Amino acid sequence: MDKANSVNGISYQLILYLQEYQKVVDAEWQILYDKLDKIHQSGATVVLSKLPIGDVATQYFADRYVKLSARICSRIQKKK
Repeated sequence: MDKANSVNGISYQLILYLQEYQKVVDAEWQILYDKLDKIHQSGATVVLSKLPIGDVATQYFADRYVKLSARICSRIQKKK
């Protein structure tokens, strides 16, 4: 490895790659929290989902006293 292109044995390319990767991860977290915020700001007190609800969303809504139910069948969702 060329010492001129490394810091403590880590190449600049790797550092740049990791920085870009972190930007993508941060953007994904921001998208998730933006969606959760929109649901909460809508005034919803119950969230129903056909799909599983992840740990982050579960904790987010629990902190805001929003009830969750995941993996419900579509027949239940259509009832009024």
